Amino acid sequence: MQFASLFFYKMFKLNPSLEIHKHKENYYLKVNSELKLTTNEELLALKIIAENLDPLEIARKFQIKPKIILWFLKRAFDRNLIIKSEPLIKRDPIKFPLKIKEYKNDFLEPEVFNVQWHITNRCDLNCKHCYDRTSRKELSMEKLEKIMEKIFKFCFKYSLWPQITFTGGNPFLHKSFFKLYEKADEMGFTLGILGNPVSEEKLKRIVEIKKPSFYQISLEGLKSYNDFIRGKGHFKKSIDFLKLLKRYGIYSNVMLTLNKKNINEVFDLIPTINSFTDSITFNRLALIGEGKNLEMVDKKEFMNFLHKYVEFAKKNQKIRLKENLINIVLYKEYNEVFGGCTNFGCGAAFNFVAILPDGEVHACRKFHSYIGNVYREDFETIYFSEEAEKYRKPPQECLNCPINRVCRGCLAVTDSLKINFSYFKDPFCFLY
Repeated sequence: MQFASLFFYKMFKLNPSLEIHKHKENYYLKVNSELKLTTNEELLALKIIAENLDPLEIARKFQIKPKIILWFLKRAFDRNLIIKSEPLIKRDPIKFPLKIKEYKNDFLEPEVFNVQWHITNRCDLNCKHCYDRTSRKELSMEKLEKIMEKIFKFCFKYSLWPQITFTGGNPFLHKSFFKLYEKADEMGFTLGILGNPVSEEKLKRIVEIKKPSFYQISLEGLKSYNDFIRGKGHFKKSIDFLKLLKRYGIYSNVMLTLNKKNINEVFDLIPTINSFTDSITFNRLALIGEGKNLEMVDKKEFMNFLHKYVEFAKKNQKIRLKENLINIVLYKEYNEVFGGCTNFGCGAAFNFVAILPDGEVHACRKFHSYIGNVYREDFETIYFSEEAEKYRKPPQECLNCPINRVCRGCLAVTDSLKINFSYFKDPFCFLY
């Protein structure tokens, strides 16, 4: 069971109508005129909330896994003993306008905090658009655990449900990956993997610990072009791996990096892999690292592509919307929007960060956006730093945009074109 999804939804507070009664050696809880015998687990949950105790310290004290503490809190929530309080992290609606007639989500209050954790830069592929081939020192298991605890405490304090996506390079090449994955499960995190196809033996080891909520691999087009980018035989190996994920009941996603050479292959690739995967999406190429050697699509070509992509998505539920500028098509044609890249448009340093092998924290992994080092610094200090705020602010040119809240384009693409993203909008924007 995934406890974190239920616990970290909002920060809790005691139900103001709660009364505690003691009769002989038993405790009874009264909520809304209903009196019931309580358990030690429920009393512990109430104590944690009432006294703002550290759930990790409580777990150590009683020698139980942190996710068990989360289970106690979930039970208390189910019984209405604790209730949700106001969110502690929220966007300013004035700086992030959203001007459509009706929408169910206000896109201001994150419920999930996404950590893309690159635990190693080592990789068994040599892709022609790789954005980082630098050699970075890998941290020991002890240091990785300390980082994980900092993430846990930050999310607990600020009403966020933490999701860790393990990636690299290839995360399976880190000597402590399986131990780290198991530890993350013990702490109640939602877990995902962004990586390359691996052997059934390695996949089975992961499933025996905890089935990931998703496993994402990349394909760059049809067989010929994909293998040109990612290496001979990669396309077939990926199809076989997608079949393996399906056999193990693991949700799969295929990611494509959109560029000048593969834009015309996307709509042929979709039906080719449709029966093998659960979802398909794309990112735009940023001219970072080896990606500098490839060519971006041009603006008009991209605009026409997005219109066609939206039409395809209407007919195929496996096509996932991720690119922020898709919201321009939805806004113009249907007066609708969706959450964009991180469900908050660009969520860089807002509900998303990337952690690199040596502990560096970046607002976005696709370009240099350093905001601190989580091994050396407290995560809360990093999150509320001036550097992090720089990436959360909308560009000046986007301030009055009616869909600013779910867009802001792609900072990595803008930055890779040597454009100041703090002032100028994404050069591919076609709203006006």
